[in-house]
Amino acid sequence: MALTRVKYFADGDTLWAVDLNGEFDNIINNFSVGNLSGVSAFMATVLDDDSAEEARETLGIDIYDTGITFNSSLQIKQGTSDGSDNRYLDICGGGDASRDRGAYVRLYGNEHSTGEGKLQLASGNATGNAVEITGNTGITGTLTVSSTTTLSSMTSGRLVGVTTNGKLVDSTLSGDVSSSGFTTTIGTSKVTNAMLKTSYGEYTTTSTETKTITGGQYCFYPQVCVSGTYQADGASVTIVDSTSSMPTSYTTLCTMQVLNPTGAKHTIYAQFRYVTSSGEVYWHWVLRDKNTREVIGTASAPDHPCFGNGGDPSVIRHPFLSYDPAKHEILVMNPSPSDVQAINLFCLEQNVASFTDAFNMFFDINDLQDASWPEREVTLGLPRTFDFHTSTPVLRGVVAKPDCVACVKPRRKSMMNLDQYRRS
Repeated sequence: MALTRVKYFADGDTLWAVDLNGEFDNIINNFSVGNLSGVSAFMATVLDDDSAEEARETLGIDIYDTGITFNSSLQIKQGTSDGSDNRYLDICGGGDASRDRGAYVRLYGNEHSTGEGKLQLASGNATGNAVEITGNTGITGTLTVSSTTTLSSMTSGRLVGVTTNGKLVDSTLSGDVSSSGFTTTIGTSKVTNAMLKTSYGEYTTTSTETKTITGGQYCFYPQVCVSGTYQADGASVTIVDSTSSMPTSYTTLCTMQVLNPTGAKHTIYAQFRYVTSSGEVYWHWVLRDKNTREVIGTASAPDHPCFGNGGDPSVIRHPFLSYDPAKHEILVMNPSPSDVQAINLFCLEQNVASFTDAFNMFFDINDLQDASWPEREVTLGLPRTFDFHTSTPVLRGVVAKPDCVACVKPRRKSMMNLDQYRRS
């Protein structure tokens, strides 16, 4: 006959059993105290209902044939002392703490000879086995690992990723590529166009200007266009300085010339794609007439103009070589990364070729307020000499604000909704 309700409670070093169903023969014949530390005897007696209730309140445990119910806060622990916690405790789903029998949890004391404070979660060695950490349905949770994580099934020098069914796997790098920790090395002559990180700078003018091109030695050949119809000799874009003295150090320059425009005033555009590793701050420069506030030219890029042009912002302070302090003023605007991404998406979806034109659709550059100059460290370029076969640190630094440049923030035009082009 199975026991349906038995009450156990301790008194000193004696374990008592309260039989609530008159089944002491089963209790005495089937109960063992051999593994209970500190219990020297087993006493069984019939208590009346009042005594049974007193025992229940004293120990706070009800034992049924379907499980154990705790009626108050307590601990399940070993009987070791501090500094001598050399045992472990198993909670098993099968008849033994073995993966061949089922899943189990093993808790080691800090002084165990081989476990030293480990927590082991082991799934059973059966089809469909898994260790699952599950939160409430429909609620996203966070798993925080506050120490070193070791994935014993992963192989060193391989990349770890997630498969379509959510499994974490490692795989061999293809091609002449190796990886160690967070450092990945690409072999000699193995860089393809798809592997390069590139950005572009855009330059406009309604006059004749010479500009310093962000990206410098990392630039590709430019693309050019014009906003209206010109005569055959009406406009030109050259990649040499034809209107001012040549610089004393290597610099990539672009001269944009408006010669004989017909009809309304038009704008020349030049776009330079360049190799970059940065893009921490976006720079939108405006050169305008000091008296009329008419925009003469612009320069936009996700890097400072000194990037690829020597990397010294004290030498290349702004992109406008045609700047005349008696006639001109220079403004710089630093749209946020989310604004830049939204404007680029707008250009893509609405077939707008010019970032500058799109920027002017969303922001009123005649309604300005003062803004803070970017004082964070940014990438300025690569060192002059480096080994192509090894990882090379980039040149970084804080760009000092030139006295001739005003840092401003334009007002957002209320009729244009930029937020619809943002992506999370």
